Amino acid sequence: VAPLVVFSMQTGLAQNYSLNFDGSDDYVDIGSPDLGINTTATFSAWINPQAENGVIAMQGFNFSGNERGWVVHLGSIDWGSKAIPRALVWGSHDNSYNANNSSLAVSPALITLDQWQHIAVTKDGSEIKMYLNGELIHTESIDAETITYDEGMDFRLGSRTA
Repeated sequence: VAPLVVFSMQTGLAQNYSLNFDGSDDYVDIGSPDLGINTTATFSAWINPQAENGVIAMQGFNFSGNERGWVVHLGSIDWGSKAIPRALVWGSHDNSYNANNSSLAVSPALITLDQWQHIAVTKDGSEIKMYLNGELIHTESIDAETITYDEGMDFRLGSRTA
C-alpha cells in the first residue's frame, strides 16, 4: 500500500505555520478515499494539543452497536471507559459485534499540552503499537484483526465523521 500524503508544504513558501483546529468547528475533510486499510495501517502526525481530549483522525468509526471504522484520538471522547485525558487512543473494529473497550488501545497519559510532539500508531493484525517522539510507549492487542467501514465514509483530521 502506498503512503498517503495528507498535507505538505513547500519550503520557502510558508514557514512556521500549521493547520490550526480550535476545537469547535475546524477540520480537514479528505473525502472518502479507499485507503486499502484492512489488517495493517500506520498513522503519524505532528500535534500540538491545546486540550486533553479530541479527535486527531477518523474514518467512519462507530462505537455504538457493532463497532467499525478507525480513529486516532486524544483522551476520552465518550468512547469506552478505558480512555483517559492526554492518552493516545486507537480504535477500530470489523463490524461483527459490539466489542466496547476491546476495540480500543489506550496509551498511558503521556501527551503534553501546548507542545509539539510526534505521534505514530501502527496496526498489524490485532496488535497496536504507539510511539511518542520516536519512542515506543505502548503495545496492546484489540479484538478484531480487520477494519471494516461503510463505503463513502469521509476521512477527517480534527473531527468526528458522521
